[in-house]
Amino acid sequence: MANLNQQEPLSATTSQSSAAAKMAAHSGWARFKAGIALRNSRGNFLLIKEASAPSSDNPEESDGKWKLPYSQLREQDNYLDAFAGAASYHGTRLTGYDFDLHDICYIGFSRDDPSLVVIYSADQPYDVSLTDQPDPEETDSVAWFARDEILRLNEAGLLRDPEVTLAAIDNAQNGLTAPTEIITTYPSKCDTLRA
Repeated sequence: MANLNQQEPLSATTSQSSAAAKMAAHSGWARFKAGIALRNSRGNFLLIKEASAPSSDNPEESDGKWKLPYSQLREQDNYLDAFAGAASYHGTRLTGYDFDLHDICYIGFSRDDPSLVVIYSADQPYDVSLTDQPDPEETDSVAWFARDEILRLNEAGLLRDPEVTLAAIDNAQNGLTAPTEIITTYPSKCDTLRA
């Protein structure tokens, strides 16, 4: 067992992922979100339009704004790699598309719903139509947008979490990413999570 008073981070292994998952579960899964900035071969990004009715996962009222596909981590989303696994799962569930998941392109906070958001860059490896239908409880529709179109959505007040969306797509577009190992759990912060 690791000394929980040491200041060195856990290695980027299963123990790190398990510690991150335990920390998220302890802090409340609703405080953590994961998703994707999905880009197609033309350089456009996929946004989802939120369903108007609240879902069972998100009881807050939705006003049908556009956003990147990301969602809350839940206790049942206990993946080996909690954030990448959740990004992959929620990305597919919310969009209906298959994609290649890459590195992290955004880590920050959502102002619309105070939570930590981790967005991974993702590419659609070839032009295909939907491989599955998006979750109708959370997604009204999906569409590909160029960056200037996303800026117009923001100007019209139709973009959810514009800081998250714009920073993530800019980082993904410019290749500014961090490896998954950037998410580090420090044992000294986990004193209450002793096994």
